[in-house]
Amino acid sequence: MLSRKEQILEAALRVFTRYGVRRAKMHDIANEVGVTRQTIYKNFPNKEAIMCAVTQWHAKKTLQQTLEESSKLPSVEDKLKCFIKHFFIEPFDILISSPDAREMAEGFNAVTWKEIEAADRLRSAAVEALLAPYSKRIGASGMTLPQFANYFVRTGKATKYRSKDKDQLLSQLQVLEILTLQLIGRG
Repeated sequence: MLSRKEQILEAALRVFTRYGVRRAKMHDIANEVGVTRQTIYKNFPNKEAIMCAVTQWHAKKTLQQTLEESSKLPSVEDKLKCFIKHFFIEPFDILISSPDAREMAEGFNAVTWKEIEAADRLRSAAVEALLAPYSKRIGASGMTLPQFANYFVRTGKATKYRSKDKDQLLSQLQVLEILTLQLIGRG
């Protein structure tokens, strides 16, 4: 069972996705979770604090799900597809389902932008761990493993935001996947 704080974070994520961060109000979040505004304020001093906590919580939750799912997969190819699905395709589906979700994903302000950057660092570290057995091959190309992991995450993220539709997204992510597999000698 989720803690009260996690219930609030889940509700806040739904509200921010539905209304956007700017239009969402504390009472919207309270109504969504079925508590009073005072309960929300007892856990979070303001909307910015909730947004930061939602960003941290969702990034960690998504990363945990990705790592758990990918650990059961047999090959680096399958694991890479799993990372692409959770890091880029599923968030794209949320972005296109709600026009106000983009505001949340891109950062509400400088404070939430820092949380998004921290989430990107977690994703990069996960990609680094996945590709660590291929670090010599990556190094032979003139890149370091951390450089490539950062490139992978930032390229996928840019593709997610700039794709006009799902077909374009999938096509561009397929290129990223192919290039990655070729780089590590698996393509």
